[in-house]
Amino acid sequence: MAENKAFNIDEFKLNQNLFIEASAGTGKTFTIRKIVAKLVKEGVPLSKILLVTYTEKAAGELRDRIRQEMEECGLPGDVDSATIGTIHSFCKKTLHDFAVESKVPFDMKMTDDSAIENKVDALIRDVWEEELNQVDFSLDEIRTALIDSVKKYDGTQTLRDQFATDLKEYRGLNPKFDLNLQILQDHAGESFTIQRECSGVVTEAQKTVSEMLEKVEANLEANVKWSGINAGSRFGKRTVAADSPEVVEATNYFRNPEINLMDADKAAKFRFVLKKLKEVHEEYQADKLSNKQQSFNDMILLVQKAVLEKNSTLCRKLREMYRYAIIDEFQDTNQAQWDIFKTVFLNSGSNNLIVVGDPKQSIYSFQNADLNVYFNAIHSPGFEGRSLGVNYRSTNAMIHACNEMFKAPFFGDSEKAIPFNASLAPSESSASNPEIPSPTFDGQVLKPVSIVKGSAEEFARYAAQKIAEFCEKDSNGKTRLQVFHKEDQTFRNVKFSDIALLGRSRTELAEMESVLALSGIPFARYKDANLFKGRECQQWLALFRAVDAPDFSGRNRAILNTALVSDFFRISFVDLETKKWEDPRNPILLLFAKWRTLVKKFRWAELQESIYGETQIDKFLCESSKLQSFAKVKQIGMYAFDYLYNNRVSLDELIHHLEGLTSNSEDADEDDGNLVSKGSDLDAVQLMTIHASKGLQFPVVISLAGNKGKYAQAPGPFVYTDAEKRRIFGLDDESKKTRQAEELEEWRRLLYVDYTRAEALLIAPLYSHWFDDNGNLKGDFVFLAQAEMSLPEEWKESVDATDLEWNRNALKSRVDAILQTADSETKTFAKVPEEGEEEHRQRILALDQSLGEKSIFPYSYSSLSGHGDTDDVTKDGSRENQEDGDTDDVKPLKIDLDPVRVLPFAPTETVPALETVEGFPKGRLLGNAMHAVFEKMDFERSDNWVSEDAVLNDSAFRALIAEQFQDQGYEIQSKPEWISQMAKFIYHTMNATLPEIHGSRSMGKNFALKELPKKDRLSEMEFHLKANDLDMDLHQFCKGFMDVLFVRGDYFSILDWKSDVIPNYGVMNAEGDGTQTTVDKRYAVQRVLYSYCLIQWLKSFGTFGDSEEEIFEKHFGGVYYVFARGCRSGETAGLYAQTWKNYEDLKKEYLVLKKMMRA
Repeated sequence: MAENKAFNIDEFKLNQNLFIEASAGTGKTFTIRKIVAKLVKEGVPLSKILLVTYTEKAAGELRDRIRQEMEECGLPGDVDSATIGTIHSFCKKTLHDFAVESKVPFDMKMTDDSAIENKVDALIRDVWEEELNQVDFSLDEIRTALIDSVKKYDGTQTLRDQFATDLKEYRGLNPKFDLNLQILQDHAGESFTIQRECSGVVTEAQKTVSEMLEKVEANLEANVKWSGINAGSRFGKRTVAADSPEVVEATNYFRNPEINLMDADKAAKFRFVLKKLKEVHEEYQADKLSNKQQSFNDMILLVQKAVLEKNSTLCRKLREMYRYAIIDEFQDTNQAQWDIFKTVFLNSGSNNLIVVGDPKQSIYSFQNADLNVYFNAIHSPGFEGRSLGVNYRSTNAMIHACNEMFKAPFFGDSEKAIPFNASLAPSESSASNPEIPSPTFDGQVLKPVSIVKGSAEEFARYAAQKIAEFCEKDSNGKTRLQVFHKEDQTFRNVKFSDIALLGRSRTELAEMESVLALSGIPFARYKDANLFKGRECQQWLALFRAVDAPDFSGRNRAILNTALVSDFFRISFVDLETKKWEDPRNPILLLFAKWRTLVKKFRWAELQESIYGETQIDKFLCESSKLQSFAKVKQIGMYAFDYLYNNRVSLDELIHHLEGLTSNSEDADEDDGNLVSKGSDLDAVQLMTIHASKGLQFPVVISLAGNKGKYAQAPGPFVYTDAEKRRIFGLDDESKKTRQAEELEEWRRLLYVDYTRAEALLIAPLYSHWFDDNGNLKGDFVFLAQAEMSLPEEWKESVDATDLEWNRNALKSRVDAILQTADSETKTFAKVPEEGEEEHRQRILALDQSLGEKSIFPYSYSSLSGHGDTDDVTKDGSRENQEDGDTDDVKPLKIDLDPVRVLPFAPTETVPALETVEGFPKGRLLGNAMHAVFEKMDFERSDNWVSEDAVLNDSAFRALIAEQFQDQGYEIQSKPEWISQMAKFIYHTMNATLPEIHGSRSMGKNFALKELPKKDRLSEMEFHLKANDLDMDLHQFCKGFMDVLFVRGDYFSILDWKSDVIPNYGVMNAEGDGTQTTVDKRYAVQRVLYSYCLIQWLKSFGTFGDSEEEIFEKHFGGVYYVFARGCRSGETAGLYAQTWKNYEDLKKEYLVLKKMMRA
């Protein structure tokens, strides 16, 4: 492809249609603002220019830049009213403003695709019942496959719905087979030679074509799975020689034809799903339209459909509204989007189109971006090509290093490979531009790239040490690493926030995050998908609910109390009971009144400023140990107020949205489903995925990419582009293989984005597992290793981290010293009324110790038994994150229970854990993953598992397990044995024997968990308990979650999952070990509170009995603990069950606990 002419704003003319290719750091946004300014100068009103970019964040930045340009040039135009936004906001506005022309209802509402589950359920139940009765399908597998498929199918993709289950079917689907077979038949009388080279010795064997033809036809006659014909010895290098090239080609084909045949049952299932897919899709789309609902993808498709109509009224209206369209990040477009812009603007004689993009940065195929559309589009008639080739982001040395790394063959060596053109430094494009110097370390100029060889753990440790070294200061107050500040044209100190750690996925970041935490290095997760799951979001919800409350009388007093004990105020429980909260002149109550006034006037900016300025949140979280929490508070706050502004919603709607985010029932308000706050005002290392880093830049980038390979167990469906440039939708392994090949090509582009985020210094890994035992490169990242290894020494520093000395405590001391220095230089405290600053600080620290993290947030009551949320470090440096204090060196909170318990089990001999694969994890993260599987699985599904083998072969269930592992940051792609191990645990747990309890009685009957239908159980049931006055109404202050509440007949039971590693999974042996001992030691508090709360909850309905005693006997079904590592199918191992002799005994234990909690 010929290189495009450099873009020059002075040469840009009205009426030009341009595509501008802009490499990383070349001033794309600057160019767009200059184009807009020139258009306005030439007489095109700003209101007539449509600007579309990829994210709301990017749109906001573009709007600010254009405002600045308009003000500097003194140009007219209301920037706030200009159409600057994402493709979705443009389509939403179009459908609203031109509903008639688009043939859609005026008042369309946004929706997600969660309703598709109900649609599929209804079709299976009411329409397909007879058809499904004719086949031997798992309804659950059909349901899951259809739901996932409908969510990914857009109605335009070609379905790959033909599968070969035998050779006859394969021949019909693969013309190449028959073509080569015909060649053999035509040349049956000829011969060919097999040449074999082994250990330097070459031998030959004469074969006839007829011999091979007989073998092929024999296989066809047998009609069985076939992996090819081995024409000659399997040892040594073999080549085929013949007079006819066709014979050589056909012979080689049948030696290894790569015939993929599918299991007949799987093929039947796939055919059924794909046959029904279009039907479900069309019905679901019709349902949404009739209900005046649309998803984000629907908006684009509706506009596309309307503008493509012959003599489209919508197309004419859009041409009248916009004279020019400028599309940013065009490499991330797809066919539907291109159809809209091409039809409205490029195909018009009076409108014009400018697209700006970089094919090397196309990394969003998982969001339907199609790079083939980009290349087809830029070759459209009427387009002129331009380029931006000067990198204004990086130092001269970094630019040259990147040019060397990304030159061919980094992007591939085929004709389809993306062409790479080297970028210029500003000083090379114009003599008037100064050179941007490289950073210095201890006064010495650094090379731009450090290539570090070692394992993932060794690399992470090396990176942590370098971060500390960079930020250490000398006696003059200068950091050891000095970076150049372009605006001031001088060197400056580096900060933690100047350093970004980038990975392809959250699992790639896990190792680095662990090392940072152990080292005490402050870090902030950018675009953290789990940001809303922690206590920081609960802090904001507590505050927002109090602001939204009309007053604090009656039950609303509890809402106020919840906010007061949050980190915004940190009022003690004792102070809550005083009369001062009934005085309307109380300063904090007056503050809430002020905030309510601001809410009524929608003055969100003032509210945000007041919250940060007039509460104590910054003081309570300003210490180095709490920087991570403070970063989350600031990020969630920024997100919340952005949501209020961008969506023009009420505070009550924001509260519901945040509640949805905490429970996974809603997605964050951003195109990529994550938060968009960099937290730049916090001095902490930025930890983020490469996708999240798009559009950002950092003085120092530490890349973690390449630690994890492709996800071999991806369940599908798969969408890919075939040789004819069609988008194909498939479910089978061939579709998966093709899609994964596309992903590997996209990884090249992803690594380009990764490395080009660095302004001055890049630290990149050369992972040990990229090499085999002989030192040869292997795996998915050969291209990256080759680029790093071939980089000239002029531009790189090669480091071997395999012999790195690692002393975590020493490193943490160094980091603490850095943070203390930073605190003394920058920390300021809010004015504290009526008390001295130090006295107030000490009081808060004391309160902090008494409250811990439990003041108003969900937590396990086992923590009251003396088990802190501590992290153990294994010998390889990873954190075990033990669940529920998985350790013995604790001081349990003792309650003497022996006289009153009713235990259905008799003591047993020692029962070990199930045999476990080597390396299988333990601890809190594993416990989280196991809890999530139990919560999301269908218990009744396990009734179909007649053996361990059945669950091991349940692909849908394995996919569920893999997803939960991934959510906890485990790299599960390379650990299929972990999935099998978890599946075995769950199989035995579902089939274990539990005793039936009615009130105070053990009934002598048993049941299994697989017998519990979904309608009779509730997962993660939340309860509330007042911590300082437990015999009053159960509300506020302390919260907890029961893992499972289930009902059998009239009896309600509590069940808690445990992944603890204990020496004996029997009830108790002679040495006193067992599940009973473990529960007594670790969960004595928990079982009392759970049981007491259950009785009170049932009492609140008023229908289960007149007294607690009656409810206990007639409706309490006991408390169960299930230690999943030790359960056995058909046995009681791994279980603990308990009730009390009567309600009075339960209450007595509760009163003992009440006294302890008051103490």
